[in-house]
Amino acid sequence: MKKTLLFLLLSIMLIGLASCGEGRKSYHAGLQDYRDGLYEEALRHYRLALSQGENAPGIYADMAMACLALGQEEEAKEYIAKAVSMGEKDPDVMTRAGIYYELAGDAQNALFYYAQVIPSDLSSIPQERCDACGLAADIRMRNGEYEEAIRLYNGLIRTGYHTTEHIILAGICFLKEHQFQAASQYFDLLAKRDETTPWHYLTIYRACLEAGDSDGADTYYERGYRLARTGSYGISGYAYQTIAGQADDADSVHDMNADAYIQLAVEAMDAEQYEEAEEHLEKALGIDPDNVRAYRLFYRIRILEKDPDGALQLLSRLETFKDPGVQEEVAWNRIILYEMLEDYKTANALMRSYTQDYPVSRTVRREQIFLERAD
Repeated sequence: MKKTLLFLLLSIMLIGLASCGEGRKSYHAGLQDYRDGLYEEALRHYRLALSQGENAPGIYADMAMACLALGQEEEAKEYIAKAVSMGEKDPDVMTRAGIYYELAGDAQNALFYYAQVIPSDLSSIPQERCDACGLAADIRMRNGEYEEAIRLYNGLIRTGYHTTEHIILAGICFLKEHQFQAASQYFDLLAKRDETTPWHYLTIYRACLEAGDSDGADTYYERGYRLARTGSYGISGYAYQTIAGQADDADSVHDMNADAYIQLAVEAMDAEQYEEAEEHLEKALGIDPDNVRAYRLFYRIRILEKDPDGALQLLSRLETFKDPGVQEEVAWNRIILYEMLEDYKTANALMRSYTQDYPVSRTVRREQIFLERAD
């Protein structure tokens, strides 16, 4: 949920500044800093933009977000209050205020600000007000307020500014109310959407099972399985059946491949079942010994299990691949691993070598400064 909020936030952060001068440049530099996780630098650029004559409410909203990320809660509250007072009629500012409070864990205030944006007539929602409508619906659903959530999702669906996820969530709300026929009317809309994947049908299948709708579970399980069998979605039919808990009926000899085992490993990792994930990855490598993605996932497991020595061994294996992107990835991860081991001298030496061979992004520069101070 937090990732979704941050994605939406970044997508609406650009504001309409009147000038094209230094203040605008400083503001955009602050936006890039925020995207790169350089929150102190972002604040510095936002304040510089203010000193250069820019005074749009969106700047104060962005300053509030940066302060919140830094744990400076009092300053964040002051900035978001300033943004709201200046932009009380601006749907973009009100939406960002809602996102701010949602990120701060205050759903009640988030709903208050989303409500300032959502029109009373949901039959035709302007595009700039749709994000607030969807976010408010998500909160209502999490709160168990299914009727209100459905009303908001319906508004988005009627307007046309909706996603596949909105359709699924509206249907799940009906499932929660045990209105199975109404739920199916929404789920059936997915058959007409090109972006529908087996994963969407897996979500519906599980929701139907939880609600006690066995007929719906069977229907949407089969639709997802048929999509998976096409081989167009990065998951085989067997992997789909296994994830759905229906592997007993699977034709494993005909239908399994390295990518399918990797997908099973990803599912196991998401459930923190790392031993099971490793078993799937071993099977993937048995089919395709040079599968880079499998080795990357093995590396992630070592990191998650706090095993830097094992992770270093996997980097040595990845280093044998000649792909330039993999080489750069290995060089960077080796720096981070020695940083985890608190061997800052070695990490600094590796960083010096890295900056000679590869471009220095803001993220690299941030680590470079940290290591220089730590060594």
